[in-house]
Parts: sequence; C-alpha cells; structure tokens
Amino acid sequence: SIQFMTAGTGITHSEFNADPENPLRFIQMWIVPRQRGLDPVYGSMAASQALSCKNSWSHLVSDVEAHEDGSSAEAPVKVNQDVNIWVVQLEKSSSASLHIKPGRQAYYLQVEGSASISAAKDRLQLDQHDAAEISVSSGPGTTVNVEAHENGGAHCLIVEMKHDGSGRRFS
Repeated sequence: SIQFMTAGTGITHSEFNADPENPLRFIQMWIVPRQRGLDPVYGSMAASQALSCKNSWSHLVSDVEAHEDGSSAEAPVKVNQDVNIWVVQLEKSSSASLHIKPGRQAYYLQVEGSASISAAKDRLQLDQHDAAEISVSSGPGTTVNVEAHENGGAHCLIVEMKHDGSGRRFS
C-alpha cells in the first residue's frame, strides 16, 4: 500500500499502527516538492489497486507535470517532483530490467530477499535492506538488471530522479 501527502500550506499528521496483533513494516520517504505553498493533499492506494509487479517492474509514483516532450507517465500516484518510483516482486531465479535514461540517477532498495543487480559493467549482490545508488550522467543511459537468487524471491524498489551530480556508488 502507498500513502502520500503534500503538506503544502500546512497539515496536522500522526502515524500509528492500529493493529495490536501484527507489527507494522513500512518505508517512509520524503520527496521535496518543486515549489512551496502547494495545497495540502493526502491520498492512499491499497495494494489491491496496485499494478501487477510480479516479475516485472510496476510504475507506482510519477510527476504530476508532463515531461519536456509533452508526454506524461501513467502511475497511480502523482507527486509534485520529477521522480518515479518502481517496484518489482521477483520469484526465485526470476529477473527484471529497467532502463535509466541519461541525466538521471536512481536509488535501489532491496526491500526483501536477496538479488544480484547489474548496470553497465558493475554487479552487486544485495540482501534485505541493502541499497545502491545508480548514476547515469551521460551516454545512452543504463539498464539495471535485477535477478532474484535461486533460494528465494526478492522485493525491490527503485526511486529514479534527475541527476544532481552527487551519484557516487554504482554507475
């Protein structure tokens, strides 16, 4: 499930787990909007509304504004920033690829399981909660290949955004 919010001109907000029996696990990300003073917005998307992410990348979050070429990304959640969030749930030994365009960077999070991630000539083995930065400053871009290990599946997340020059780990 996804919950999203634009605090904009002001909100009151709190978070808690309403289920006394089951622990809550979540990833909290703060994406700074491109401008200040936006109207407050709150929304959510249940996992049942999500696009299928079994063995293929599903586009969950995109920009409310159109791209420079006038096209617009089709994602169920729209935010006020040049950012895309993709998710994939890989079965054991399955793989999925996602292209990162030039001038973009990405943050990869291994949410659950273990996987091998490769881009260009680099290859990393990542376990649950490991992360990697992917930076594409020039050229044709790079394709990120993710393969779940044979001993289990992998739940993976990529946050892709405009390159800001600070990428330094995996390019």
